[in-house]
Amino acid sequence: MDKYIVCYEGLGLTGSVLFRSQVAINTDISRTEAERFIALFNNAAAADAVKHNINAARYVIVNICKL
Repeated sequence: MDKYIVCYEGLGLTGSVLFRSQVAINTDISRTEAERFIALFNNAAAADAVKHNINAARYVIVNICKL
């Protein structure tokens, strides 16, 4: 199991950047389908936004780094 840090931006309904943050995702990326990785990211980003009291309409991945 590898750990990835995903840097992303949370966007509002108009497309404006509301916040920038990062989340950690633990997975074996060589055995993880893209849809599964995006689902892991979306869940982590939504939880991160709630934690920071931000209501983002969508999330955009900026960078993925393997630790």
